[in-house]
Parts: sequence; C-alpha cells; structure tokens
Amino acid sequence: MPPSGAALIAAARGAASGVRWARTALAAAAIIAALAPAPEAKAGGEGTAKITYVTSSTVYLDAGAKAGLMEGERVDVVRDDGLVDILQVTAVSSSRAACKRADASVDLVVGDRVTFHPRFPEPAAGSGAAADGTAVAAEADGSSGPGWIHRQGIRGRVGIRYLGIFDGSGFGGDYSQPALDLRLDGRPPDHPKLRYSADVRTRRTYRSNASGDNSSEGLTRVYRLFTEYGGESGFRAIVGRQFATELTSIGVYDGATLEYGLGRWRAGAFAGLQPDAIDFGFSTDLREHGAYISWRDSPTGRVRWAFTGGFVGSYQDGEINRESAVLQARFIGDRAFAYAIQEVDINRGWRMEAEGTSLSATGTFVSGRYRLTEKVAVDGGFDSRRNVRVYRDRITPETEFDDSARRGYWSGVELRPARAARLAVTLRLTEGGSSGDAESATLNANARLGGPLRNTVSVRSTAYRNDLVEGGLHSFSLGSDLGWRAHLTGTAGLRKETASAIGARPADLRWYSADLDCRITQAWLLLVSVETSEGDVEKSTQVYSSAVYRF
Repeated sequence: MPPSGAALIAAARGAASGVRWARTALAAAAIIAALAPAPEAKAGGEGTAKITYVTSSTVYLDAGAKAGLMEGERVDVVRDDGLVDILQVTAVSSSRAACKRADASVDLVVGDRVTFHPRFPEPAAGSGAAADGTAVAAEADGSSGPGWIHRQGIRGRVGIRYLGIFDGSGFGGDYSQPALDLRLDGRPPDHPKLRYSADVRTRRTYRSNASGDNSSEGLTRVYRLFTEYGGESGFRAIVGRQFATELTSIGVYDGATLEYGLGRWRAGAFAGLQPDAIDFGFSTDLREHGAYISWRDSPTGRVRWAFTGGFVGSYQDGEINRESAVLQARFIGDRAFAYAIQEVDINRGWRMEAEGTSLSATGTFVSGRYRLTEKVAVDGGFDSRRNVRVYRDRITPETEFDDSARRGYWSGVELRPARAARLAVTLRLTEGGSSGDAESATLNANARLGGPLRNTVSVRSTAYRNDLVEGGLHSFSLGSDLGWRAHLTGTAGLRKETASAIGARPADLRWYSADLDCRITQAWLLLVSVETSEGDVEKSTQVYSSAVYRF
C-alpha cells in the first residue's frame, strides 16, 4: 500500500535528520567534486563493455581478457558520460568478467555502459603471448601447461580462501574457516556449440569459545555443474545444476532446460529439483517446473524494450508448495530506464483456504531513473519481495545494514558535478525485514581523483529511525593504486544509536578496515582484508584472504 501522509512527514523528518548527520560528509563531497578531474586516457585508449547481468553483490560484463580487462582492475559504470559507480573486477575469462559492487544501493541495470583502461601483460621472452592478451600455444612440442589447457577451450580459476573472526569481548567465540573453490568453463574447439561449466566450493569451519567448547564441520557446495548445447538462435539445451537466467525468482535447480530463440523471440521450458536449502546437496523433496517466453525490440545491437512472462510450479511430496506467474519488463532510453518484476501466486487447494483468494501479488520490484539534465537525475523504486538469496564471501557493517533494510520504498536525487564524480541523496521507507518499519536518509559520494595513484574516494552517511532506536551510520573510504599490480583501500566507519522507546537497547559500533589486492602475475591474484570492530557489546577482528590462480 502507498505510504500515508504521516509516513511522508516522517520521511521528511528523517531527511532533515540525515542532513544534520551528513554535514561532515557533505563537506567532504564538496571537496571531492571540486578536485575530481576527468580521468586521464592512457596508452591504448579507453575500453568499453556492457552489463549483462546484475545481482545484489556481483555485476557481469560482456568483455574479458581479450578486451584488456584483468582481475583486480577498477572499472567505471557511466551513463551519459557521468560516473554512476566504481566496480572491481574479480574474475575474468576470455570474453566475460565478473565484478564486485562497491555500493549495493546504486541501481545498476542490464545494458549500462562500463569504461576501463585496457591492460595487456607484457609477454615474457619466448612465451608466445599475443599483444591483445589472448593465449597462444607456448609449448610447440605439445607439453602440458596453461597453453595446452587453453587450446582445449578451458578457462577457469582455483582459489584458496580463509575467513577468521576473532572475539575480543570475552562473551563470544572465535570462528575460523579455510576454503577451496574451483570455477570452470569449457567450450571444445571442435564443438563450438557445446559448453560445460562448474562452480564447486568446499570449506571447513572451526568454532571455539571461552568455556572451551570446540567444534568443527565440513561442507561442500556445488553452485553450478551443467552441460549446454546450442547457441543464441535456434535450439539450446542445458542439463545439470544451473541458474534460471530468464526467470530470476527461480534461483538454482537440478534439471533440464530446453529453449528456442528466433529473432526477437525466445521461449523455453524447464523441470527439475531444488537442492537442499542447508548444504546445497541433491534433494528430491521439492520438485519444480515452468515455462517462459521473452521478447526484445532488437535481435542484435542496443535493446531498449524487453519483456519476459512465465509460469512456475513448485511441489513437495505431491502437494502444492507454490504456483505463480512471473512478469518482467525492462526499458532503457536516452533519458530514462526502468526495470520491474511482478510475481502473482495462483492459489488452489490448501493455499486457497490459507490465502482466501485465488490470486495474490506476493512479490513486486520496481526501479526507475530519469535524467532531468546532463548532471541531475532522479530515481525511485519499491521492493516487496519476501526472500532474496544473497551469497557474500564477507559481511561488513554496511552490508548487514543494507540487507536488513531492503524491503520498502525509496526515492533519490543524483548529481554529477564532474565526469568522474557522483553525489546522491536517497530517502527510504522500510517495511518488514529484520529492521521492521523504519525511515532513513542516505548520502553517497564517490569520485575517481586521478593522479599517479588513481585515487578513489567514497563517503557514505545514513540517518535512520524506527520504533525502538534512531541513529546514524557513516563511513569513509580512500583507495589508491600501488603501481598497476596492486590496490589498497582503507575504510573507517561509525554506527551510533540512541533509544527512542522504553526497553530499547541502543548500540554504538566503530570499525576500521584495510583491503589490499595484488595481481602478482597474470595468473595469480592475492587479496588480504583486515577489519576491526569495537562497540558496546562487540569487539572483534575479521580477517579475509584469498589466493586465486586463473588458467
């Protein structure tokens, strides 16, 4: 239901509180806007890519190593030549890349343009590497090595990771988790329509506390393991554990998908089983199937309009678990873009008795933006989805806060005082979720300052209020390139609350973190992150590190 007049007045009060809380941040943002020049073009010109898929934590691009993208690189998301967000490349194949989002509150959509400075590693003498970064056979005698793997059409990465949380308060316990992961994509040279893909992650968790109670457990999860045959047009079949890319509400399933594409149209059907919710193991408890059809206004080139409609049925032990229709729409124009998802449950049997109606709108997501001038844009949206699965390697105070305040209404204004600078103010009315009903006002400012270290600056200040407490969350980050192989980011943050109701427990929290990522060689990437948090009831140190070998 739309917000009441009282809620709008409360939002205005929250905005005023946000301005008071964000006074220091606004001053910093003004300095950023004044200092931020347009980034300098480097030798080799500027590379461009497009966003092909977006999740809450990851953005996927249609360019990779062949275009000059490398793991650890920073790239800019731009609209109308203005900076929208800064991403960090975390995984690269020959023609695709995955990036980590710096600010999950920024609305990114499929089709957004990304710019970067292409970097191609200098080939070692006799290595046979091509100037455009593509792999050339290094072993003419057919010996093994990365050159041999690439000739088989195989790309992938192996990672060693470690997460440790160490309690300093004396009331909690320590948490230690070493992990391994393998991500693999292959396309045999002699069979270009055949593709196979795998994403397997295993970890061991150790827990201990002050009383001497120690425990450990191991867990292996398979997120992706499928074989695909076909192309963008004509028939395509996928068998195995996979993501439902056309209907984003489905998630992961073990089964088969059949699809046919012709020009602007694409239709498909799928059937399978949902993995176990805890360990992602194979399970026969939940069975699901569905069908969909999609249309886009251009079979090639820029897509302005795209629509997808489908039906999904989920069943447990022969009983209806859920049956729903899903509608998705996307528009990208010269001044505007919009994205919407609507889920409608079809109730019959016991669900009809429980819901009291044959149709119920169970999930709505709408996000839109309109550019008023070259430097001013407004945006807004609504999210009532009950569940959104989020996978995070690392949780910070900011990601925890944002995940708890996902559901509700929001609106905002974005200013771009310079090409490499962005300043945005967002008002949000939260409904449900772990934070309950609440109001918040957030200021975000980020910029790429240029210079020899290619400095990036990010400032965030949020004022919020719910039925129990009111407070603010503030953070400041500064990143610098230490040569083209390494990047260092430092962050300091504060969350401070005061009780507004009897019995409420306010809490203060301060945190500091340092993140260093280093591309040791073309194949090896190292990441080390250390974060310390200290507050009224919490005192801990979090360490996250990973070493990734790309082949």
